[in-house]
Amino acid sequence: MQAAMKRVLKGLFRTTLPGIGECARVDMRAGDAAPYLERDMYVLLGFEPPFDLLPASAPRAELGKALHTQVGAFPQL
Repeated sequence: MQAAMKRVLKGLFRTTLPGIGECARVDMRAGDAAPYLERDMYVLLGFEPPFDLLPASAPRAELGKALHTQVGAFPQL
């Protein structure tokens, strides 16, 4: 008889989003949990790696602002 394989729930990175706060972006195979989970739910559901070991990532809006300041002003329409 084969042993049942445990499904590993994966976190991709941690970030802070408006309306959610500190959270983790999780793999879409997490089902209803995807795409973002608050820290407490991430830990409670047993995602890996541990929340504090996830790489940090800035929300897209912040990345866009950083790009804007690095590249120069966007043309005004």
